[in-house]
Amino acid sequence: MKDLITKAEAARMLGVTPTRIQALIKKGKLTTRRDARGKEQIERKSLEERLAAFRNEKHDSNISLNMLLNAVRTFHHLNHFVVGTGNRNDLLLRLALLIQEIGELSETVTKSSKGANHGFTDADWTAMQNEWGDVLYLMIGWAVEMGWDADTIAEIFQRTHQKNLSRAPRHTALARTSPEPPTTE
Repeated sequence: MKDLITKAEAARMLGVTPTRIQALIKKGKLTTRRDARGKEQIERKSLEERLAAFRNEKHDSNISLNMLLNAVRTFHHLNHFVVGTGNRNDLLLRLALLIQEIGELSETVTKSSKGANHGFTDADWTAMQNEWGDVLYLMIGWAVEMGWDADTIAEIFQRTHQKNLSRAPRHTALARTSPEPPTTE
């Protein structure tokens, strides 16, 4: 087995673009070396390590954060949205959209009928999922606006997660030994 592979091969193996491969090289997450002809190649061992880390980051859904970012970037492109400015006015608009969607999610939860699906009817459960999806889509759009990639989002998440793990819980109402059973009427 050869110990060097091309950037194109690496992109195919990781399921990312060649631009993403360059970013991984620049961040030191992939190691390169020049081959006998002087062409920069990726060391197979560093790619295999990155691939293992990438697989560990994926969840059972098989949807990666990169896939979500690319889908929302495509939506922005198709609708001719200007992204990457990160300016205050654009973020205020995104914040207003987010507040609207949080309101719709809140309304779905607070005004839903009681049912057997976690205390919701099937229709309200689906409506709640749809509103939650809208909030998620807007948050991914925020990341696109800021030019954040999956690694940046992972760093933000890890920083927030470590902060939350290091302090006492502030939302003690959520602390119970077991979930309350759903109520039906």
